Amino acid sequence: MRLLGLALAAIPLALLFCSTSVAQTQLWYYCRTTHQFYPHTQRCPVPWRTVKPYRPTPLVNAPRNLLLSGESGFDDTLYPGCEGLGLAIPHDPKCVRPAPQPSDLRHGGASTEDEKAAGETAYNDCLAQPPSIPRPSRAFSFDSPAWTSYRQQWRAKCDDAEHAAIIQIRSEKTAQAQAQAEANRAAYEHRRAIEKAESKGYEPISSVKDLILDGKQLAARNAKVQITGIYRKIGEGAADIYDSRGDAYADTENKIPVLTDDAQRELRKYLMNDSCQSQLGCEVEVGGHMTMCKHLLAAMADYPEQPCLKVEVAIVYRPD
Repeated sequence: MRLLGLALAAIPLALLFCSTSVAQTQLWYYCRTTHQFYPHTQRCPVPWRTVKPYRPTPLVNAPRNLLLSGESGFDDTLYPGCEGLGLAIPHDPKCVRPAPQPSDLRHGGASTEDEKAAGETAYNDCLAQPPSIPRPSRAFSFDSPAWTSYRQQWRAKCDDAEHAAIIQIRSEKTAQAQAQAEANRAAYEHRRAIEKAESKGYEPISSVKDLILDGKQLAARNAKVQITGIYRKIGEGAADIYDSRGDAYADTENKIPVLTDDAQRELRKYLMNDSCQSQLGCEVEVGGHMTMCKHLLAAMADYPEQPCLKVEVAIVYRPD
């Protein structure tokens, strides 16, 4: 009776062993970094994934040491060829698309978070569209050399797309930095030019409108002023400085006459260029004395005197 009890007790153990063995043979082992199944790849730098096979007959019977490093549980959406796309039928044409290579195994060269984000987007967008490389005509098979090569070329092109996106955003950031540096330099030079003009007695005036409003008082004391505005030649020997390009184009009253006969030679040469002679005029920053003068146009010669600016210098930065 004791021997019979031992024999009966051994039956469940044998059944358990058989069922475990059968369960293990129903699993495939997939490496996410190499995008291959065991034994096509022998080593995996991350834990193996245990995968329920599409067909009842297993491709491989993995050794026990793979079970020790594998993840627990099943992934019913991962089948050979689909490579983690979540497709239930491995012979679906979409299964030929390669799975995304983990970012830590790619070599896009990103060094900042925004570069990584741009590269990742470009990489995934590339994977979503078939590349312009010859596609194998034979039936799909996960371990087919033709399809393996096709997916490798696809991923290589996406690596290039990722790298190009990173280079582009890096170039854009460099251009933005250069533009900002140029703007800072221009602002610095502008500030230094104004300070230098102030040191020589030229009083900054905020706008042409202010110069018009305070013109008579400034002319009465022969004030030295500096002003930014739009210079436009309006006739032979006559020119005005307007408050804006819109005022220059429409020839509004927001202007003040200017005399340039005694201006520096380089400034007079600049005022002769085509843009200064056009209806839109050209931007200038000049210094000079306020005075009273007759209207420069012959048709208005009988009008009373009005404030005008006798231009002398251009307000520009010149390193000492």
